[in-house]
Amino acid sequence: MSSWKRPKDVPYPSVWARFQGKVSEDGKPPLWYTIQDVPEHLFEDLIQHMTRYFLVREITCATLGLLEDPVSLAEFQSLWREKLSQKMSIVALVDGDEEPSKRIAGCNMLHTITLEDQQKSKNVQYNGRVMQKQMLVFDDLYNRENIFEKFNVDVYMSAIGLSVAPQYHQDNVGYHLLMARTPLCRATGLRLMVTYFSSAAAVHEAFKAGFKLLQYESTKTYKLNGQVLYPRLNGQLVLTAKTVPELMEK
Repeated sequence: MSSWKRPKDVPYPSVWARFQGKVSEDGKPPLWYTIQDVPEHLFEDLIQHMTRYFLVREITCATLGLLEDPVSLAEFQSLWREKLSQKMSIVALVDGDEEPSKRIAGCNMLHTITLEDQQKSKNVQYNGRVMQKQMLVFDDLYNRENIFEKFNVDVYMSAIGLSVAPQYHQDNVGYHLLMARTPLCRATGLRLMVTYFSSAAAVHEAFKAGFKLLQYESTKTYKLNGQVLYPRLNGQLVLTAKTVPELMEK
């Protein structure tokens, strides 16, 4: 659990954005979406959403076979539950009369990292084979430079997964989830977002949303402890950052 806490004067759950989707080819009216904090009663629905879509499509998890490693799967889901409890993650819901659990279009598992958190993470032990490798990759990319000194912050927003259900891809839900982080950061006093991406489509959306490159690795040549970790995978590992201008200027 992070040492940083969401300010008590920021209402929870809050709505951070609303947007309209595209007109469909068959002429049906476009969908409307609301992006908001994830309420507690949707925590487990979001865990299932991320398991069903993110872990299947995220290239490094899929290549290493995370879903076939029950220990790693349980540890990843437990990590998501921990991040959700910080009440900073956001969900995109399709506007309508149905129960919210049936209207989940996408979500972004968000959390914060302080210098204290970074130190504590070095002592966290994972038992799953895939989970051990994935956490080492995260640590390697995030710790190549001192983010706190580089951006003169003592806390920043990070993420551990962004996912959109396939039937909503045409409406740029992922891009709007990335953009919704800015008003969330403004409200909670965060000045920086640092996020790792492995999908070319997600990297494209991140750059469009104002994120800048911090670190880049080709999956074909990326080495961990002297060994190429993803030798058969033609992809990329990208660490990005975005500042919150309105706060940085104060």
